[in-house]
Amino acid sequence: MLITTNAGHYASFVCGLGWSFVVNGNGLIGEITAPGYGEASSTATTVFNQIAEGVQEHTTVAGSETEYGLEVTFGGEAPRPFGVNSTQMLSFTEGPATLTEE
Repeated sequence: MLITTNAGHYASFVCGLGWSFVVNGNGLIGEITAPGYGEASSTATTVFNQIAEGVQEHTTVAGSETEYGLEVTFGGEAPRPFGVNSTQMLSFTEGPATLTEE
């Protein structure tokens, strides 16, 4: 699963101490772990996995040479690579969907 934005901005945060965090980039790729290919389900599980600090496990999509990634800026510091470790459950409100290859 590839998540992109139109302008390259993902999120901005300000914590209680006044520190600011800005996350930018061209995309984040996660692996759909369930359901399997050809299986119908009203939910899907997607895993985003950082394999080293700021390095995602998946950075390209089959058939494309574009490398996707994120970077974070803390306050006025220079941007640095940013990685995500997360498991997400998606629900399909219109009923079961089937995962297929394009």
